[in-house]
Amino acid sequence: MSFIRKGKMQKFVTLSGTEVECVAAINYVRNMIYAKHFIESSGLHIKWPMALYMDNQGGVEIFSSWSITGNNNPLSVRFSYIRELTEKGWLDIKWK
Repeated sequence: MSFIRKGKMQKFVTLSGTEVECVAAINYVRNMIYAKHFIESSGLHIKWPMALYMDNQGGVEIFSSWSITGNNNPLSVRFSYIRELTEKGWLDIKWK
């Protein structure tokens, strides 16, 4: 099964490479949640937690703590979505 999506430019400016990685992770997790709902609507079940591997230690740190500092404040709402999924046990973020 493959999901084909049209690429789009971001609607906001990111100020660091870590923020770019985090925005990409947020979009990926949104697609994971969509796929989860699609699969479960077919009667199948998903094993929890879903794993997200990131190659940016700063991004993993942003998603694992509630402290937002520096230039990350405008993106804090988007980052909190991932943190909430992690706290619910739906998502496991690992550095690779």
